[in-house]
Amino acid sequence: MVAIANTLRRKGITKFNTTKLLYRFTHLQKCIEGQETVYLVYTLGKVGSQTIYITLREKILESDVFHLHFVSDSWFNNPNKILSKKPEAIKIAQKVRSIVSSNKKIKIISLVRDPIAKTISQIFQTPEAFGFTEIELLKMKPKDICHVLTHQAKSHFHHPSQWFEQEFLDFTGLDIYRTPFEYSCRKQTDKFKMFEFLILRNEDLQFEKQIINNLQKFIGKPIDNLIVGNKTNDKITGGIYKKVKNQISFNNDFLNEIYSSKYCQHFYSKIEIEDFKKRWIFKNK
Repeated sequence: MVAIANTLRRKGITKFNTTKLLYRFTHLQKCIEGQETVYLVYTLGKVGSQTIYITLREKILESDVFHLHFVSDSWFNNPNKILSKKPEAIKIAQKVRSIVSSNKKIKIISLVRDPIAKTISQIFQTPEAFGFTEIELLKMKPKDICHVLTHQAKSHFHHPSQWFEQEFLDFTGLDIYRTPFEYSCRKQTDKFKMFEFLILRNEDLQFEKQIINNLQKFIGKPIDNLIVGNKTNDKITGGIYKKVKNQISFNNDFLNEIYSSKYCQHFYSKIEIEDFKKRWIFKNK
């Protein structure tokens, strides 16, 4: 490598450009040899994944980190699901699928979130999935959006469980429930085939020091701070979103149905689940 550098310098190439060329050469060599690590922020929507993705982008080459929600065979083989996605999402998924067939190491970061909080946020992120445009949603009263969520869109609250048990399992082959979530460390880690996994919880992003520590150990690079991105509160619908969160409530039977799922029982303690129920239980507001 020193000999190559000296040759480049003799050709009149500056020290700065020589460094850049050598870096690119080393990067390309790693790709060819299959030694390069690729990072996937592969997860549910509205769980804080944009924050993790942007934070990683500060420390990892853009070409080595991808953010996506769907990539499995079952997703690609379903024309209706493919057509509902933006071209960029399909392009990223195709790129990731080609990487999986190569010899690269792949580290996956996924996040989870209280299913009810996630779904309320989701209707403001992708209203079309609930049958509305953003403009239509803005014209609706908070109580009407609450009615949609509590009476017409109940199946959406089961999506987190379904995503891990269908999409995630199909793509990675990993049963996410085979290793416990470490509540004290605020993480779950695992290895399976060519993949390494780090599972985090949206509710724990407030504990920045611990989350940064978990990320640093996983990627092997120092991280100064989390860079927050894509907050529903900051969107044009942020005002009505806050009102819906404050007004919405569910009956006890529905809460028991949601929080008795394998997903909730795995990622959250009994105390945490009871706190979720208290937050969303029907009461006069």
